[in-house]
Amino acid sequence: MKVFITGLLLVSCCCLSTAQRRQFQFPSEMWHEGSVTLTDGNRLEGSVKYDLTRDAVQIVVEEKTLTYSANQIREFRILQEDIQLRRVFFSIPFVTETGYRRPKLFEVLLDGRTSLVAREFIGLSTRTIDNPYYRWGSRFNPIGGRSTQVRFLDYNFYLVSSKGSMELLGSTKKDVLNALKNNQGELKRFIKSNKLKVDVVEDLIAIVRYSNDLQAR
Repeated sequence: MKVFITGLLLVSCCCLSTAQRRQFQFPSEMWHEGSVTLTDGNRLEGSVKYDLTRDAVQIVVEEKTLTYSANQIREFRILQEDIQLRRVFFSIPFVTETGYRRPKLFEVLLDGRTSLVAREFIGLSTRTIDNPYYRWGSRFNPIGGRSTQVRFLDYNFYLVSSKGSMELLGSTKKDVLNALKNNQGELKRFIKSNKLKVDVVEDLIAIVRYSNDLQAR
């Protein structure tokens, strides 16, 4: 399976911990200037909004809102203006838990001998609020504090081999090293000397890129 087009532009990423909580609007809830390329090669430009939960993309073209599913899309690109980041997403055949292969949308973080792709999702975490007053002006709570659910942005990362096989990447340094397999001694020294963390997106990209460089020697 040829996953990526030759000459794909690499995507620069901001330093973002996968556990970092966001209090503002999530990227998937925002409209972005961008483009959508369909499977027939037709390229549309306009305001783009994506939904990875449904694997669907909306684009506003000439005041019309068009919706496309992953099986209709080759790729889409957006400029996320709040962090000035150009992001590229591809539709990639993915084997689901039920064993069926279906197209799903993945963000391309690194295209190489071993590629790194990701799917963002919004998680829920239970947190205790210490403020004894309820947000909506309720009466004083003598116990002090209450539990509430907080949404946060997180990612699942996948390695894609040159043969097109896809592997979910674990969240620890050991998981990452085991997945990359070769030159683990060199990779350990590279991670240590550069003080890299596998839960930071740009650090993870650097680790996979260095692994590719080692294999190319």
